[in-house]
Amino acid sequence: RALDTPDRQKKPTGEPWRVAFIRTHTWDHAPEYAKKNLEAWVADLKKLNIEVCEVELPASFDATHSIHATIYNFSLAYYFQEEASRSELVSPVLYELIEAGRAIDAAAYHHALRAQETLCREMNEIMSGYDALISLSTAGSAPLRGVKENPDPSLIWTLTHLPSVSSPAFVCPENRPFGVQIAGQRLHDYRMLEFVQLLVANGKLPSGPSPLLNL
Repeated sequence: RALDTPDRQKKPTGEPWRVAFIRTHTWDHAPEYAKKNLEAWVADLKKLNIEVCEVELPASFDATHSIHATIYNFSLAYYFQEEASRSELVSPVLYELIEAGRAIDAAAYHHALRAQETLCREMNEIMSGYDALISLSTAGSAPLRGVKENPDPSLIWTLTHLPSVSSPAFVCPENRPFGVQIAGQRLHDYRMLEFVQLLVANGKLPSGPSPLLNL
C-alpha cells in the first residue's frame, strides 16, 4: 500500500529536494581521494535546487557493523551447517564467517535483532525530514584480491531497511570506479528513484555501469 501512495512516492512539483549528507562512523577509514570527491560532488548539488544538510548519526549507529556481523554470521552458521561440515564446499572466507557464527549463542542473536529494530526506529525519525540521503557506498575503490577492505557505510542503510542505490560516480587515482550511495526513506522507494533519475539527467550520476573509465 505504501508503494501505491502518491504523496509518499511522488515529490511535489516545485518543492526543492531536501537531502541529508551523512559521513557515518566509517568516514575516517576512507582514503582522502574518496572524501574529496564526494565532498566536491555534494557541494555541486546546490546548482540543482537541492537543499543539502549535513547530518550526524547518533552514537548508537557506531555499532551497526557489529550488530550486522552477529546477525549475518549466526545465520550463515545455521543455514550452512551441512556445507561447513565439508570444508571443500565453501571458501576459506565463508568458512571463517561460519566459524564465527558458531560462537554466537541464541541470546546474543536475539539481542542483535532487537538492536536492529531500535536502529530502524531511530533511522525512520532521522529520515522523516529528508527525501534522500547521500553517503559513500564504499571506503574507496575495490581493493586487490587478498587485501582487507575498509569498513563502508552501505550496510547501515540495508540494516535499517532503507531503499538504496549505489552508482559508480567517481574513479580513484588508479582509474578504478567507486561510488556514491543514495538512500531514501523506508517505503519511499519510488521517490528515491525519482531523485536518482534527476541526478542522472543532470550528469551527476552515470547512466551506465561505469562510463567514467577510459577503457
